[in-house]
Formats: sequence, C-alpha cells, structure tokens
Amino acid sequence: MMIYITDTLSLINDSTTLPFLSIIFLPIFAYYISKYILPKLGTLSNKLTKKEINNIINNSKIYNRLAMLVGTITALYTYKLAYHTSEGSHTIIGACLAALTILCIHRALFSILNIIDNIYSDSEQSKDLPATGLIEATKLILTIVLVIVITSIFINKSPVFILSSLGAIAAVLVFAFKSVLEGFIGGIQVISNKIISVGDWVEIKGVVDGTVTKIGLNVVTIQGWDKSTCTVPTHSIMNRTIINWKGMYESNCRRIKRSIIIDQHTIKNLPIISRDAINREYSIKCNSTETNNLILFRQYTEDWLSEHKKIDNEQTLLVRTLQPTENGIPFEIYTFSKDNRWREMEKLQTELIAHITLVAKKFELRIFQLESDDHKKLKN
Repeated sequence: MMIYITDTLSLINDSTTLPFLSIIFLPIFAYYISKYILPKLGTLSNKLTKKEINNIINNSKIYNRLAMLVGTITALYTYKLAYHTSEGSHTIIGACLAALTILCIHRALFSILNIIDNIYSDSEQSKDLPATGLIEATKLILTIVLVIVITSIFINKSPVFILSSLGAIAAVLVFAFKSVLEGFIGGIQVISNKIISVGDWVEIKGVVDGTVTKIGLNVVTIQGWDKSTCTVPTHSIMNRTIINWKGMYESNCRRIKRSIIIDQHTIKNLPIISRDAINREYSIKCNSTETNNLILFRQYTEDWLSEHKKIDNEQTLLVRTLQPTENGIPFEIYTFSKDNRWREMEKLQTELIAHITLVAKKFELRIFQLESDDHKKLKN
C-alpha cells in the first residue's frame, strides 16, 4: 500500500504529469461552474424580460454552449501556461485546443442568432421584413470563417494567406455554392421588393395555394390549405407568376364574381300588366316604358345588391350580360362583400345566387341547365 502511495505522489510531482492533469480537470471544473452560474444569471434577467423571450433563450442551449466555451478557453490557456517552455513538442495538442475553442465560439454565435431569429419572428415587423434569410446568410459567413480559421491553425499560416490562395479556386467555390448564392440574391430581391411576406396568402399556379410560413435563404415555405407544406426555391419566386391576396385582407372586403345562364328563348317584352306588377312589387329604378324582361331583371338585381347590407357599396358593383354562348346568355354579378372571411363570403355567394335564381321566374326568365335522364323521364 505504501509503495502505491509513494508511486502516486512521485507521479504527481513529475514535471509533466501535474500540468497534464491540470489541463484535464481545470476545464471540467470551469465547465460545470459555468453551467451552474449562467442559468442563475439568466433567472435574474427573467424579471426584466417577457416570458416568451425567456422561453426562447432557455430552449436555445445557449447556456450549455457558453459553458463549453469557458471550458475550452480554460483548457487552451492552461495548456499555454503549463507548457510554455516546451511548446514545440505539443503543437498538435495546442492546435486542437485552439480549433475546439473556435468551434465553441461558432456554436455559441449560432445560438445567439437563433435567439434573435425566434424573437424577431414573433414580432409584427417580421411579416413585412423577414430576417430569416439574413440570419442564414450570417450563419453561412460564420461557417466559412470557421473553416478558414481552423485551417490556418492546423497549417500554421495566417488566415490572410488562405484568403489570398482562394483566387485560384474561386470558380470552384462559386459553382459549389451556386444555389446558395442564387437563393441569397433571390431572398434579398423578394424582401426588398416586398413581393411576399410571412403570413401572406399566395397562389402559385400549378404548384401551391396557401399561406407563407417562412422566407429563408434558399427556400420559401408555404403551407397549403390541406395542411401540406411546400418549399419553393427563393430565386425561382422572381421567375414565377404569383398571386398575392394580401390586398384583399388589408381592404377588409372580398370579391364576388358569379354568373348564371339565361335561356335566350325566354327573353321577351312583357305585357304592360306584368311589367306594372313587377314594378309595384320590386320598385325597379328603370324607364317606366321599358318592357324587356332581361333589362328589367338586370336593373332589379343591381338595385337589390346596392341596398344589401353585406355588400360593400364603396367598391365596384356590376351586373352585366356576357358574350352569348350555345347554352344561353351568361348573367354575371360582380361585387364585393364587406366581410373577407372565407366562410362568410361563401354564405353570401350562395344567398345571392339562390335569390336571383328564384326571382328570375318572376320576370318570366328561365335559368339554363342541362337536363338529366331522370328529369327527361319526368317530363315524358
């Protein structure tokens, strides 16, 4: 037993063992102390910030990554202090510790950027000016800097030397990062031109119809109405025809454009008795001598829509006939509802079409539709 203790003490007193042990245990001690203290400091700051921000910070792993950074910095400086007289024989270890420190700085900066992105994404400004693309571009730049710095550490050259050598392989780098560069430029154009924003209802013909949930460096994420997710390359947004329904929401109204087909054989001049009966019932604002049932019906429909409480009279209101077809004359209403909610707009559309379909009979007009086999049997 005494022999074991004596050998252990002689090993500790050795000129190389004690520095080696300090490089191992001091960083571990610094890591756990930092891991304990940093969350406590974060708890003190909770009183000064909103609960949502505190949750974002706590879920970002920033405390653990900062503790790792403290541990690696402690290991690096302990190594330099312990082996300052024989640094040449420990160059590989020193390079590894320096590279590990740079990597921890990189990870900590990533966590900070994620916190900024998540906090900003919850603000109202992010809908008009999303920062996700800028955050991702910053991450890309940090990663490139990381690779350059770590490479310079291992080859024992200045980062400037590496940058000066990149000219020869610039074409290769541009080709390798072609999609990233196109996405970055496309993202800047999309944001600066305000083509789309997070929360916009957009429609890309033949691709997707839904709400923009994220504008990133390389892709724009759109959630369809069936809850599916579609990713569209950012640079391709500039080359596609996109319908943005944002103006509809901002105007608080929604367009209604529906038509029925009038049977041409039922268009005629009404007898004076029938015309007078219709005028008494509906008070049509029309020439008192007008007897054409289609003209009277069009005028009635326009008057009825203009007085409807759910129709926005400040917007365009049209009741018109379109180019005749082999099935009859299309009779179209073009107006705007006061409520832009989808469900309410559909209810109003049904109400309008149902009403004018029923009233058309009062004007002795028939709505055209193809007869089914069952209907033909009933007529026979």
